[in-house]
Amino acid sequence: MKLRKHRAPAAFRPLRNGHDALPSVFAVDAASDGIIGIDKEGVIRSWNPAARRIFGYARAEIVGRPLATLVSPKLRKEIGGFLARTRANPWVRYGEAGCLRKGSEPIVVGFTVLPEQSLVPDRTGLALIVHDITERKKAEEELRRSIDRLGGAERLAHLGSWEWDVATQTLTWSRELNELLGVKGSPRRSSIDRFLRRFRPEDREPMRARIEKTLKDRTPFECRVALRRVDGTPVSVFASAMVVENPDRTLRLVGILQDTGKLRAVMARPMELVREQAQSATVQQIRALFLARAAALLFSTFDYESAVLRAIKAAVPVLADRCVVDLRSDDGSVLRLSSAALLSARKKDEPGWVRREKRSSLPGGAPGRVWASGEFELCSKVDAGSLPEILPDPRAYSLRPGTVPCSVLVVPLRTRRELLGVMTLIHAESGREFQAPDVVIAQKLTYLMALAIDHGRLHADVVRQADELRKKEMDLAALNRELEDRVSQRTAQLREAVRSLDTFGRTVAHDLRAPLRAITGFADALDEDFGGEALPPEGRQFVSRIREGCRRMDTFIRDLLTYSQAGQSEISFVPLDLGKIVADAQTRVEADLQTRKARVVVEPGLPRVLGSESLLVQAVANLLSTAVKFVAPGVQPSIRVAAERQNGRVRLWIEDNGIGIDPQDTQRIFEAFERLHSVDAYPGTGLGLAIVRRAVERMGGRIGVESQVGRGSRFWTDLPPAPE
Repeated sequence: MKLRKHRAPAAFRPLRNGHDALPSVFAVDAASDGIIGIDKEGVIRSWNPAARRIFGYARAEIVGRPLATLVSPKLRKEIGGFLARTRANPWVRYGEAGCLRKGSEPIVVGFTVLPEQSLVPDRTGLALIVHDITERKKAEEELRRSIDRLGGAERLAHLGSWEWDVATQTLTWSRELNELLGVKGSPRRSSIDRFLRRFRPEDREPMRARIEKTLKDRTPFECRVALRRVDGTPVSVFASAMVVENPDRTLRLVGILQDTGKLRAVMARPMELVREQAQSATVQQIRALFLARAAALLFSTFDYESAVLRAIKAAVPVLADRCVVDLRSDDGSVLRLSSAALLSARKKDEPGWVRREKRSSLPGGAPGRVWASGEFELCSKVDAGSLPEILPDPRAYSLRPGTVPCSVLVVPLRTRRELLGVMTLIHAESGREFQAPDVVIAQKLTYLMALAIDHGRLHADVVRQADELRKKEMDLAALNRELEDRVSQRTAQLREAVRSLDTFGRTVAHDLRAPLRAITGFADALDEDFGGEALPPEGRQFVSRIREGCRRMDTFIRDLLTYSQAGQSEISFVPLDLGKIVADAQTRVEADLQTRKARVVVEPGLPRVLGSESLLVQAVANLLSTAVKFVAPGVQPSIRVAAERQNGRVRLWIEDNGIGIDPQDTQRIFEAFERLHSVDAYPGTGLGLAIVRRAVERMGGRIGVESQVGRGSRFWTDLPPAPE
């Protein structure tokens, strides 16, 4: 029971005034951690709901019992001394201890001890705040074992690993790489530049280029380079690395360096040398040599199928006469990898063989039972009667007709997450039998195989995901290009259509004005030559109607020409004084303003904007004309012009006291030829506000209106400000 002590903070020290204590009995019951109150003798007298969740005891079952009830038997002797030391000083103590739940289930808890009056003012005992850390301890232990197993596999394969965090530019490597470099001490923490200085000078820049290309393309690399040990001696290594993406989308580069000199020395040993060593060396030495060779074969490539095939070929005949590995595939089928060295009486050694085949069903007999249970099965002294139960189909294991194996050993291939398959070892022609040490070596071999398979599948998943992501990015880029082309084509078509319509409108307008002027001229001649008493009243009324119709038609044609020019004419943007623009617009509609006796108020200090002078004068003039025109009968028009800066733009306001607009029509009025009232009530062509919108939008601005029926309107335009 290890403790760390700290001076009690103010929130946990005894308070003189009970009313000043923020924690209360209610807070204790509502706490997420277990809180246990004990008296000076170590007897439990308070117990909150969280403590019940941790230990399983109800309040009525545990209150009044000693604290030792909750502690594991080997720690109970320490309870008395622990309580005495805690009462003797004001330190807040934290520790971890093995305890027992109700029913004697072992758990591990972290606990804090402090005076009970820190939580409840009228108490004089001790309070323990506890929380269950069993799962965390299990995870820590499993992590430690995994690290130990990984280190053992790296030592067997003569390789060391390294990892570069691209975001923090921190590079770390394993203890095994320290040994490869001849460096003493703990694993190093370094930078990529210092790491590259460990390589032979001529290999540094190529290695840096490969790392940069791997980070850019997200594809692994493999190469052969040379390291320099601390004592200056060179070491030829096989280098491999791949990119791993963290959950926060930052990148890590994970790689290995494998001593190819030792690897070649192990792989180059012919079977004759193995047999010669078997005659003079101990069995333990032969097994260690075989495991080293198998580890080197398994971790030399990401292609786990080929690596497993080479490993089982190396297992024959050192470990067995036949070695068969059945692996579960993603599609539910079984991949069988097998190897055999056929021994006969005529020839001492016949060439061995390896096979790779796909099967649709799981193996039967002993391999099927091991596949289901996950536990190894050793069958010694096999005879013809027991063979069908052990290997229902001997031909599937390349046993000759009538051949009965002497011994069969089946071992599962499993990782921490799942069972990957089974390995079946068979002694037949050699007459040997598997012993307990053979089971141990087979389990170590299957553990190395499982690690290599898991490593290879992880690499394949990473490569496949990278390829899928790259393909999706390419498809998305192609789709974006196609959409951009379509938008460009459609925009060009729309622009051409608008240009054609504008040209058509301008042509029609010009062509209509010539006959219109002729009609107006003949009407004037008719009035001059036959006016007075020569024409009856009805005739003079007809002439008046002809003139009025011509006037309206001429106004309509002029507006149509203005609308066409507002969207077609070339414009240049220059800084403009809004005050001058408003004055020019007033001059343009001076006749309408005087006729209707309109009162116009222009706020001083209007800012400068960036735009086209002709378009802006036309837009403001049309807005003033609209404000003067749409006023109730008998009401004197009143117009106010103001401006303000808003979100980096200049907003020009033109307010009137007119008849107002229904809010649902505030967008409709800016469309061409849209009218809300009859021509008799309010004459016009329906193009005035459409011209305003086209002119403002061509200058990069926006237009809108705020209005209600009977309460006037507030038209606004947003324009870019002129540079200072």
